[in-house]
Amino acid sequence: MRRHAFTLIELLVVVAIIALLIAILLPSLARAREVARDLKCRTNLRTMSIAFFMFANDHHQTLPGGVESMAYKTQGPQQWQKGWMGIEVDPDNRLGWTRYGTLLPYIGGDHDTARELYRCPGLDVAEFNTGGGSNGLFDYSSVLNFSGAAMNVLNNDATALIPLTGEEVRTITPLILEEDPAFYINLNHIEYGWGSYDQLAYTHIDGGNIAGIDGSVEHIDLKGGRGPNSFEWYVRAPSHKYIPIAPDIGYFGGWNDR
Repeated sequence: MRRHAFTLIELLVVVAIIALLIAILLPSLARAREVARDLKCRTNLRTMSIAFFMFANDHHQTLPGGVESMAYKTQGPQQWQKGWMGIEVDPDNRLGWTRYGTLLPYIGGDHDTARELYRCPGLDVAEFNTGGGSNGLFDYSSVLNFSGAAMNVLNNDATALIPLTGEEVRTITPLILEEDPAFYINLNHIEYGWGSYDQLAYTHIDGGNIAGIDGSVEHIDLKGGRGPNSFEWYVRAPSHKYIPIAPDIGYFGGWNDR
């Protein structure tokens, strides 16, 4: 029996149908990948915030220290008051790694686990000072003003200014934020925390994610623009005054007196 071959028109119809299906499915697949990255980022933030609270429960209901810098003394003198992230630079090849951070025992005590946890799946490693991606050393930052803060003086009440629209929105008080690397990318060291003019990363589904001091994770809609920086985010201090989240205290436990 003679087989019927496809005609050119039939072949073109099949190709057109395949192209149409691809055009329909590709955006959905891209969206699904972005949703998966966003979910992983939120999971990272939630895991880190739980570790912060477990640490506080073991240490006088006090949050861990930030990363020591010349400008801000965000660590106390005792070993348990040192930085939560620890040292994250391998001097031989500059690959990011984590050791000795005070949070390490609360996330499994494994450096590889920490390195995976402290990186957002939505950012690729970028070159120094390119204004995009990750430096391969960190993605998430703690709020420096809260270094050594007592849990009972933290209020879950904050407002942020969305730069593009000028809209002021109510948010949870952030404990950990995903930092936007557009300001600069550190070449060979981790960021010492959320400070200076650091911005919330515009990384996931038109916005960025934060972990709050109440243990929740919130997505901030950035309306297609950059995220608020540390001077555009106000939190309620123990005195009930609203002050910028930018680090202006400069010493471990200073938030307790604000």
